[in-house]
Amino acid sequence: MPILSTNQKIILSIGMLISLLCSFAVTITFQNDISDGISMTLSSLLVVAIIAIFATIVLEVLESICNP
Repeated sequence: MPILSTNQKIILSIGMLISLLCSFAVTITFQNDISDGISMTLSSLLVVAIIAIFATIVLEVLESICNP
């Protein structure tokens, strides 16, 4: 598995946050059951991905502090 640099992870997490905001906007704007279901599912997956990316960033920072 390729290892992403910290800058790439930050750019990826910012992109996911923007996608999450768009998904929330679709959920609020459109009152359709299909679009609500798709955007809520996408929101859940994006939240899990964002938490995983931030966890890896924190672990890498801790590792760089503990192992100079």
